Amino acid sequence: TVVFKIYNAKGQLVSSFAETHTLPGTYTLEFSGNDHNGRELASGLYFCSMQFKGKNYVRKMMKTK
Repeated sequence: TVVFKIYNAKGQLVSSFAETHTLPGTYTLEFSGNDHNGRELASGLYFCSMQFKGKNYVRKMMKTK
């Protein structure tokens, strides 16, 4: 299982979800740009944290309209 958490520039968690794949390979995930309540997030800087097999990876993302 891969756990994704999206944080705003203030470090507040705005969305999270998990994906499970049984076969190795490359996968694509599209983030809708909405928070955990379904509201559209504002344009700006966000951070995506991906947790997999005890490791954590963080990447910057820009949301534009």
